Amino acid sequence: MPRFAFPRLGRPRKLRATDADRDAYGNIVSKAFSEGQLDATAFEYRSSKVLNAKTVGELDDLVADLVTPETADFLVTAPGPVAVASVKRQLKIVGAVTLAAIGASGLIAAGTISAGTESTSIQPVFPGIDIEIPALDWQPQPSIDMYSFAGLQQVVDDIVAAAGSPDLTWLGLYGEYALASGPAAPGATRLATHDWRDREVTTSAGSQTLDEAALFDVTTDIDVAAIASLAAGAAQLTGVTDPTSLYVSIDRSLFSADRQVEVRLSLSNEYQDGYLTADHLGEIITIEGPGVEPDTTRFYAAAGAIKALEALRSRLEHDEVTELRFYGEYVAAEAPPEPGAAVVDSYEYRGGSIAA
Repeated sequence: MPRFAFPRLGRPRKLRATDADRDAYGNIVSKAFSEGQLDATAFEYRSSKVLNAKTVGELDDLVADLVTPETADFLVTAPGPVAVASVKRQLKIVGAVTLAAIGASGLIAAGTISAGTESTSIQPVFPGIDIEIPALDWQPQPSIDMYSFAGLQQVVDDIVAAAGSPDLTWLGLYGEYALASGPAAPGATRLATHDWRDREVTTSAGSQTLDEAALFDVTTDIDVAAIASLAAGAAQLTGVTDPTSLYVSIDRSLFSADRQVEVRLSLSNEYQDGYLTADHLGEIITIEGPGVEPDTTRFYAAAGAIKALEALRSRLEHDEVTELRFYGEYVAAEAPPEPGAAVVDSYEYRGGSIAA
């Protein structure tokens, strides 16, 4: 059975995505990264898109090429549309099963759920319909708060000890767990993934080639106290009320002239989203959220335009651009992937990063 639920069956594409949905789809992307299906750049891009997704359809599109038959092997043999939720706790599963049974054909199901079994069969009052759910993915709360200074320092220390080196290409904090990528061993040319969960680190060898330009020293190139302070103040800074999720991503920006280490925070509740980008010392670069007045002229100013052009040039590694458009809040470009190419790709720069 899969270790996470894939909540896509029978749901309208325009249905608003919940935090539980984003968590479930984020698990799919993380698993694909740990298995080598995605490189670090693709993982970073898809993770960001998952966290920012507004609808179920957007989430579906982000993992459509990653989903195996096992991840979609859910649950319902009953007819009719069924709403399937990504669930992590027993009480939520009880509610989800009851709702699924009612939604499937108007019947009320009754049964029990016990952790540790491969599946649970729930027998409805009306015979002939079985509803099954996969084994529980039980994830207790971690013993430390990784967004506090002491907690984040502990995560860093544990990962460095497991990796045998402080050099990483990426560090992601997800509240209950942390992921990092870096050389499989000192001097290695391949990347490995380090999965931190409650003081235990599991390392998985990957097939991705190390880009040495992306390396940073997690013990000296970031200010742990500043990052913890940003995490603590993110809700107030962005205006997101009582956030239910907070994610932090740290890596070296390869699309800017200075290639500095940058920190990106994403937080949300059921109705609001906030985003914050800062440098390695905690100095805020960009910020968005319900409590932030958008800067609609950012890239009309000389400093903003120069930063965007430097990022595009660094990403392209050449100067040929067929079209360049400034929209104030972002910059769009059309350019060949390499000089003289007969095709052009589309690029969009906003929030300190480029999407292609």
